[in-house]
Amino acid sequence: MRFRKYLLVGFAVLMMMSVVLGGVGAQNTKSLSLAFVQEINAMNYGMYSSQFFSALLTTLWNSPPWVFDDQLNPIPRLAKEIPSRENGGVSEDGKTITIRLRDDIVWSDGEPITSADFVFTYEMFMADGNAVDSRSPYNLMASVTAPDPQTVVVEFADVYAPWLTSIFTLVHPKHILEPIFEAEGTLDNASYNRIPTVSSGPFVVSEWQTGNYILFTRNEAYFDEPAILDQIFVRFIPDDAAQVAALINGDVDLGIFIAPDDALTLQQNGIEIITVNSGYNEGLYFNFREGKAPAIKELA
Repeated sequence: MRFRKYLLVGFAVLMMMSVVLGGVGAQNTKSLSLAFVQEINAMNYGMYSSQFFSALLTTLWNSPPWVFDDQLNPIPRLAKEIPSRENGGVSEDGKTITIRLRDDIVWSDGEPITSADFVFTYEMFMADGNAVDSRSPYNLMASVTAPDPQTVVVEFADVYAPWLTSIFTLVHPKHILEPIFEAEGTLDNASYNRIPTVSSGPFVVSEWQTGNYILFTRNEAYFDEPAILDQIFVRFIPDDAAQVAALINGDVDLGIFIAPDDALTLQQNGIEIITVNSGYNEGLYFNFREGKAPAIKELA
């Protein structure tokens, strides 16, 4: 039986996952095809990509310390519990956050995920050799330490209120990336940035055909409840009109960010519309500081 086509006028990552995994389970579907009207430039969101569509895909291949349900309540994922003052995870002055990790978490290659991966992630965001998209919020941290393999201690220079939604949204594998950094002094050219070779999420990245699709397959080593789907195709559709046609023709199962007029057309063609409050912005950000940017200085 074909997967019932869903269309999201608005979009939230957790809502998408509940539609994909919850809806599919009832119909025993093993594959899903998702339409993106924008091809991403890299998977390593935050470090080497700032594209919103790249951020959406992190839910598939990456596990942060915690995720959020559809009511925005934090749910532990890599962490045993959500840090709080009551459990000792947040210091009295609010500057120290202690994350206690589960002892059964592993990368897709079977290597344990430990506090060393968190420290390494922090160090890579802050390393001068890495031309990252943004160092925030790591540049606000005084230190990140690992007293033992299951404990991460984050010291902020000052109280940082949005830490729960900002820190370690992606954690990177030290055993994969450290040899590259040691050899080259940078991660800028690492193939991992485009196609991660290991995963901590319910899926792994199996294939990327530029201009066509990215294929995610189930992570058989996933430490949490396994994904119901065997695979997810993220297909790159060139524009809105092509996405509408693909949905009507049954070439894709799920579309996102549809214009109201197109949504009406799709609804008239028997496709269910689900509205979710969400959004994103795109823009060019100009550097108005005095002097040339470092990259321009190198070209001069």
